[in-house]
Amino acid sequence: MKFKTNIKALEKALLENGASYTTLQKRTGLSSKTIFKVYHGKPVIPSTCVKIADALGVHASNLFERAD
Repeated sequence: MKFKTNIKALEKALLENGASYTTLQKRTGLSSKTIFKVYHGKPVIPSTCVKIADALGVHASNLFERAD
């Protein structure tokens, strides 16, 4: 199962946390390729969703939705 990013929710969470693309990469330990996928709404696996949500202090369901 894969999930896609709610881009508006991600941007809001990043803004509220003073985070950027680079900050998110450092906080999660994810590759720049994976962060790129997230930023562009490409499907990602659940563990990626959880890492990003944890890094931003939000629940994964606030940032991601099931990809059809």
